[in-house]
Amino acid sequence: MKKLFLILFVFTYSTFYAQEKPVAEMHFIESSVKSLKFSVDSPEEFKTINWKDIKDIFSENKKTDTISIGFELNKNAKNKQQYSFTIKGISENVDGLISLSKKAIKTLNKL
Repeated sequence: MKKLFLILFVFTYSTFYAQEKPVAEMHFIESSVKSLKFSVDSPEEFKTINWKDIKDIFSENKKTDTISIGFELNKNAKNKQQYSFTIKGISENVDGLISLSKKAIKTLNKL
């Protein structure tokens, strides 16, 4: 009977002692989007860009992070032109980068 109590005591004590240590640890690492590129086959596809989504994509970045937004029109049977450009700046000025991108696309589509 003493052996049974001794075994029961040791087992109970060891299970309580084992629970003091954390089972798992979680570490969150910050991530940010530094670059975004659109590649299309026709100039009309640039009209389907949701500019609000671009702003949301870069919203988690630090204000001082350098970001770039790239645009590319591929040459094919419909398009005799091919062009690409990239707008670079900081996350804090994402609205200005979007505005500049819209103006550049509008100007290039007139050519």
